[in-house]
Amino acid sequence: MAETRSQPYVGRALKRVEDPKLITGQGQYVEDLDVPGLTHLAFLRSPHAHARIITIRTEAARKAEGILKVITATDLGALSPTPYMATVPGLKAVPFQCLAGEVVDATGVPVAAVVAVSAALAREAVDLIEVEYEPLPAVTDPVRALEPGAPVVHPELGSNQAFSVPMKGGDVDAAFARAAHVVRVRMEHNRIAGAPMEPRGVVARYDAGSGELT
Repeated sequence: MAETRSQPYVGRALKRVEDPKLITGQGQYVEDLDVPGLTHLAFLRSPHAHARIITIRTEAARKAEGILKVITATDLGALSPTPYMATVPGLKAVPFQCLAGEVVDATGVPVAAVVAVSAALAREAVDLIEVEYEPLPAVTDPVRALEPGAPVVHPELGSNQAFSVPMKGGDVDAAFARAAHVVRVRMEHNRIAGAPMEPRGVVARYDAGSGELT
């Protein structure tokens, strides 16, 4: 009983508190925000897991209706890569550019961005951008990725191994020697993809005086 009292949420049906607002139509989403002068951003993303970008043709997109800006990596100049927080000791820092420059290293990497007066026009202009790719060798199996001769996603990091954290507690060899049975199991986790009703979105206001986004 003491264990149950100390863990009041485990093994119990919890009443949801957010439902009344949502089922009565009072929920607010990014699409509901009405900001004067609002513009919309859409991305063109790579269909390849690994490829070299040969050319990007944006002329048609730039001339499309309602388009304010079409941006590629060359327009960003010396903009620094997106910083990251290392959550594991020894984790290799993978540079993540806002837009891919010479090479894309994953399917879905942003290659170009379009700013327009509406979301629909931004998406339509994205379809007008033409990119010529040179597909490069790719490996999607983590075991094969560590084999000698496997394509290296980030050559500057030396290998595909992101980090190594040895973990040991007690005398492992002695524990195995005393065990009546030893079971070896190889487990594989399939790929998953989240599919929320509303994907991640943000509305930001730029202050030209301070140079800040709110």
